[in-house]
This record gives sequence, structure tokens and C-alpha cells, in this order.
Amino acid sequence: MQTSQTVSDPSQLPQIARQAVTDSLSGKQADPLTAEGALKQSRGLFVTIHTLDHVLRGCRGTISETCSDLISEARQNACSAAFDDPRFPSISLDELPNLEFEVSVLAEAETVADESELDPQTFGIIITSLDGKKRALMLPGIPQLDTVKKQISSTRSKAGITATAPIRLQRFRVDKYREQD
Repeated sequence: MQTSQTVSDPSQLPQIARQAVTDSLSGKQADPLTAEGALKQSRGLFVTIHTLDHVLRGCRGTISETCSDLISEARQNACSAAFDDPRFPSISLDELPNLEFEVSVLAEAETVADESELDPQTFGIIITSLDGKKRALMLPGIPQLDTVKKQISSTRSKAGITATAPIRLQRFRVDKYREQD
């Protein structure tokens, strides 16, 4: 029986995400890890996978926690980003050396009164239809979404909410960890 390794440094989340995808592709069971410190918390988390030349290859996550700790959340969302992002084919084992993993841990979302409280470089946004049936999230710092108008428009489109439909608008910050940092 393997002993569990204790992990407490959030900067290790991208490597944990990569290892989850590697283990899944190779059919290996993940090494047991015990979350300590900041990693013991439960929060929403997104895993973004890019090629080495910064082309998006997969991104999936959760707005709020679905697992008991950030290690489990990162593993789950890494596999979802690698194999279940409907925009891309599943990642192969041969591709892994040419990919970079990034993990964004979401802070609690807060409702904003209007667009003046937003900044697409600082805040991600969540847009929800007033009936609550449609919702989408956009992470901060996406180069193509460099204005509030672009960020909102893209998020509305992602949610399937028309440009004039009333919405509930929330913002959030992220703690972002990249493999190369």
C-alpha cells in the first residue's frame, strides 16, 4: 500500500493537474496525496491547457466546489479539460510534452451593480439569466477579451443569453498558478 504524500503549496496544482491527465492516459492509478494548509479548502477551480505557443487546448472547471479539497478539484477538472472540452478532441499522451497547465482558483463571487465595477484583467465574471436557467463564466486575463464590453458580450454568448436580456452580473478574482512560474 502506498503512503500518502502531503502537499500544501498551491503552486504545485498545475503539476498535480498534469499528473492526473498523464495517469489517466497511461491507465495508472493516481498517487495518494493529502491536502494541507491552503489546499484543504474547497473552492471553484478551473484548469486551462495551452500549447507551448499559447493556443488554447482545453479549459474546464467548476464555479463552486465539487470536491473535498483543491487537489481533488484540480485532478477532476484537469481530466475534464483534457478529455471533455467539447471544442477540442481529447488530448493524447504524445501531446503532453507540448502542453502547459494553468490552474485558476476562484474567490467568492460578488454581485456588481453595473459594468463600471469590472476590469477584465482583474476580474472574471459570471452572467446568469434572471430566471437562473442560463449561466456562464469567463476567467480574467483572456487576451482577446481586453475590454469590459468584449468580456460581457462573449460571456453572454457562451451562456446563450441575448445582448438585451436582463442579467445578474457577478465578478470574482482568481489565484492563478502556471507550470512555468
